[in-house]
Amino acid sequence: MKLNISSPQNGTNITLEVTGNAERIFHGKSIGDIIDGSIIKPEYAGWKVLLTGGSDKQGFPMDAQINTDKRQRLLRRKGDIGFKPRKKGELRRKSVRGAVISEETSALCMKVVNDLFAESSEGNTTAEPCHIEGLTDHVADKTHLPKRFNKLKAALGLKDVDVSPEEVKDAIIKALPPPEEGKKRKLPKIRMTRIKNKFYAQRYEKKQEISRLRREKTEKIRQEFFKKYPDWLSSK
Repeated sequence: MKLNISSPQNGTNITLEVTGNAERIFHGKSIGDIIDGSIIKPEYAGWKVLLTGGSDKQGFPMDAQINTDKRQRLLRRKGDIGFKPRKKGELRRKSVRGAVISEETSALCMKVVNDLFAESSEGNTTAEPCHIEGLTDHVADKTHLPKRFNKLKAALGLKDVDVSPEEVKDAIIKALPPPEEGKKRKLPKIRMTRIKNKFYAQRYEKKQEISRLRREKTEKIRQEFFKKYPDWLSSK
C-alpha cells in the first residue's frame, strides 16, 4: 500500500510503501481518524497524522461519508467524491469505496496536523522531537504567486502603497534573481484578480446609497404601521 504524507505548514510531501504487517496495522481505521506517526515508522513517534483520503486497487476513491469497507454504486451530485458534473443539476451513479481501510485499499493520503517542536518547547510533550526526513526538516519554496491584487502587493511589500497593476508587474520582474550565464530570464505567469479600477468608488457609494434608502423606507413603513395600530405590540 502506498502512503502519501503531506505537511501543509511546510508545503512538502513524501511517499512511502508499506507491506505485510505494516500494512495490516491500518486495516479497520477510517478516513478522518488521527493516528500517531509511530504506526507508520517508530522514528515518527509524537507526530499526529490525519487520514484524509485514498483509493482502492481498482482506482475508485474512498468517501468519508460511507462507513463501510465495501464498494458501493451511489447517486452522486455536484461536490460529491468521484463525480464531476458536466451540466448544471446533473446526477449520476458512480462507484465509490467506503471510508474504512481494508486489504482492498491501495493508496492512502494523510497530513501532519501538529508541530512536535512547538509542543516540546511549551512542555506539552515528553517525547524527544525528531524531524521526519524530507517532510518537516525543510520548508518548500512557493511555486506560485498569489492572484489576488492586495495579497500580491503585500507579498512585494507594497501593501500601503497606491500602485497600478503595471507597477506591480515591474516590481515582480525586478525582484527576480538574475538569470544564469548564457540563459534567458524566465518570467513567471502573473495573474491578478480583484483589481479596484476607477469606477470602484462610484459603485461602492451607489450600493451604500441604495442600502441607506432601503433602510429609510423600511423604517418609514414601520413607523406608519405602529402609528395606525398602536396596540399591536401589547396584544402579542
